[in-house]
Amino acid sequence: MVLSTVTARILTQDLWDAACKLSVHAHQLKEVSTVSEALILVKRSTSKNPNVPVGVFLDEKLVGFLLLLCDTLSNSNFWISRFFIDKQFQGQGLGFKSIPQIIALLRKTFPNADRLNLCVNPSNTPARKLYKKCGFVEQQNWIINGDNVWSIDL
Repeated sequence: MVLSTVTARILTQDLWDAACKLSVHAHQLKEVSTVSEALILVKRSTSKNPNVPVGVFLDEKLVGFLLLLCDTLSNSNFWISRFFIDKQFQGQGLGFKSIPQIIALLRKTFPNADRLNLCVNPSNTPARKLYKKCGFVEQQNWIINGDNVWSIDL
């Protein structure tokens, strides 16, 4: 039995086209934007407040995408945005396996990072279960655009 390895790596521009081909199921479209929309944010980011595109890989195959965002108010506070696993690879535990890899990449890339946040639609039960299992805590009184904020101290 061959074990597959899940990794998270900064997406270089040569992989952007491949990332744009990733997609979610139709009923999930309201939860995440497209990779193309996310990459517009990358192009607009600054060195002070970077938006870093990250790929989730199963062995060497790109299977997921997210942005790591630096908070505009604190350079030690980061956000996961637009995180998803491609519809062909969902249900295999790759989201769960990728979170520690994403955190390790964040720590390596931004050693000053001390907190990681993300927003979850209150009706997105699978995402809520995933983030709780990974150690994120729902911030009871912090809501952004109707989504609950979840955080983990690094």
